Amino acid sequence: MSAVANTADDSTRTRSRRLKRSAIGILILAVAVPVGYRAYEVLHTPDVGEPFDVEAFASYSLPDERNAFTYYRKAVKLFVTEQAVMDSDATIKSSDFWKSWTAAAEGWEHAIPGVRRWVAVNRPMLAEWKHGADCAESLEYSPADLLAGVPWSSDSAQRLQNCARLQDLEGMRLIAEGHPTEAWSCFRNLLRASRHLAMHGTCLDTLVGNAIGELGVCGGVKWSAQKSVGAVQLKNAIRDVLSVEEMQTPPSDTIKLDYVFFKLAETGHPYGTSGRSWIRSTGYPAEVGRAARLVVANLLTQVDRPRYLRTPVHPGHFGLFELDPKEPPNLNLRPPEEIERFAETSAGTVAKMLRQIAPEAANEIQLYDPQMAMSGLQAAYEAQDTAQARRESLLLALALQLHFREHGEFPASLDELVKRGYLKSIAPDPFGKGEPFRYRRESTTPGSAVVWSIWTDGVDQGGVEKVDRVIRVKPPSASGPFGK
Repeated sequence: MSAVANTADDSTRTRSRRLKRSAIGILILAVAVPVGYRAYEVLHTPDVGEPFDVEAFASYSLPDERNAFTYYRKAVKLFVTEQAVMDSDATIKSSDFWKSWTAAAEGWEHAIPGVRRWVAVNRPMLAEWKHGADCAESLEYSPADLLAGVPWSSDSAQRLQNCARLQDLEGMRLIAEGHPTEAWSCFRNLLRASRHLAMHGTCLDTLVGNAIGELGVCGGVKWSAQKSVGAVQLKNAIRDVLSVEEMQTPPSDTIKLDYVFFKLAETGHPYGTSGRSWIRSTGYPAEVGRAARLVVANLLTQVDRPRYLRTPVHPGHFGLFELDPKEPPNLNLRPPEEIERFAETSAGTVAKMLRQIAPEAANEIQLYDPQMAMSGLQAAYEAQDTAQARRESLLLALALQLHFREHGEFPASLDELVKRGYLKSIAPDPFGKGEPFRYRRESTTPGSAVVWSIWTDGVDQGGVEKVDRVIRVKPPSASGPFGK
């Protein structure tokens, strides 16, 4: 019996070993085939060279005393979190705090003592923020440092966004307590910080800057509708918004800074850290660089033009532009469908297969997937357009309120704002075809007016939707959203 049992055990072990060898072979084959295919593709992906003068771009620097981020970093360090305030007072219920915080953004009278204390203890942070906002220039990351592989963190902009909410609440407090001039400075600081983040910033910085700028736009519109805000204050606010527009840097700067990061990934050192040697040998890092040169070369041809003068956007992962038929042929520019095809690597597939057995390696391989790495580039230049549309809408709202202060009603058309000298011109809607923003005096809400953009979808919805594309301008009121 023992001999038979041993024979059965040997047979079972033999089958088990065969199954393991087969499984390992299948796994190796599953990895080797796409890797081999990718290596084959790499040999055929054109390398168009640098899409711009990287060395000249990386040479830009800014002295600390002129750099807004010198002061924003200090502000972030001084920031007292809401959790710290709640931990210091056991009587504050977390649910009450969050509910009050949200409501206080519409009216300071909704702020419970805990929220008021949170704003008060953060006054030193707000003072440093103001120093930063007063600067004309900003540089969060040195392009030269990034190019040299100096490790960097992407969380400073997000921490600044937490501070921005307090800046907004401080504006609510000041207007409710009868200090409209000081309140406007809070919204002005938010608008300037938004522009600072987009100056030589990454895609993430630009998106965070948009969120901060939106606080300034919404706060500014509400502020302008307060009866305590006079014509002189509105004129000063208009000048401030125009100065923010002058701070605008080309959208291409953001794309160029992200390209510097792609160059690091190309060497197998994303985020300034060294990747696994076997992953670097697969050819994926090199493909990121080749694909980035193709993608960035395409985007740089159009992103600095007004939106309505750009060529159409090709459907795909990267928001590439169709080639301009009016431009002479350029060997460094490939048709967008060809670029998309080159950038469709097997990195994502391999990462998915490795997820269960080697999650860290899978995550690293995904960093070298062009579709993942560069998908934010389209969002970057879209964010520049939406931010500009919102600032222009705020500018119109301020001018409309100034007209109301001096004439007792909103104008029949936006052209009257120019005729009366409130604005030099009416800016075109960034999402239109060169035409100005839409406007009308409301009949359903007598005395009110509405300004709107056709927005990202290019559809004129008549200013009836309550979305980002619309700003409603109300007659001045002493009991508006900031009332006591």
